[in-house]
Amino acid sequence: MTAMARRTPAPSPSLPIVSRGHALRHLAAPARLRESLALQRPPSVRNAAIAGLQAALAVVLVAAALHASPWAHVAGFGGLGALAAGR
Repeated sequence: MTAMARRTPAPSPSLPIVSRGHALRHLAAPARLRESLALQRPPSVRNAAIAGLQAALAVVLVAAALHASPWAHVAGFGGLGALAAGR
């Protein structure tokens, strides 16, 4: 390799040079730690109730559909796929 190929490009004059130590001091500052540990307002109970009702309705509809289905024995594969998709 030539000396030209090994040279690293000069940093852009518009971006400041930030070291790892400077970044760590910024992230570990007391204000950042307080922001990380602050408790937020819990989500709406109404929205959680609506989501729970939707899930319950889906389970009831699927159970009714599986009861009448001639392929009820393969329902587990769809359930596993739904679990994987929900993650």
